[in-house]
Amino acid sequence: MGNDVSEVDLAGATKASKAYSDRARRSLPGGVTAGVKYFDPYPIAMKKAKGCRLWDLDGNEYVDYCLSFGPLILGHGHPRVMKAIRDSLQSAGTTMFEPPTRPRQRTRNVSSESSARMARCASRCRARKRRFTPSGSLARTGGGP
Repeated sequence: MGNDVSEVDLAGATKASKAYSDRARRSLPGGVTAGVKYFDPYPIAMKKAKGCRLWDLDGNEYVDYCLSFGPLILGHGHPRVMKAIRDSLQSAGTTMFEPPTRPRQRTRNVSSESSARMARCASRCRARKRRFTPSGSLARTGGGP
């Protein structure tokens, strides 16, 4: 908890989240689908999001500093992303797969070229081992394979 918010204040401001959490705990451990989503005394349930803002079931507004740790770098509900989702639903009927298209193939080539450039740069450094990860938090400096 932050220094200026007490548990009593939280409970008073998030009654709908508490009720939602109590119901969810009947069928999910901790009332959440992943441990990272749990916070004491209970997780706050979000109702809507736009840009960097989130609103919980009680209407309280929050700033989302994590943005899914990268995938939402453009923010929640970015117009171009929403258009791409709508277009995919319209043409394929689902977002579960992407039919192969020329732009997607070009993206793969750009990725391969970028990976090759990174490998060439890394080969010049003195490190014996290198690991390329999608984020810095996934890179490990000690132990493991």
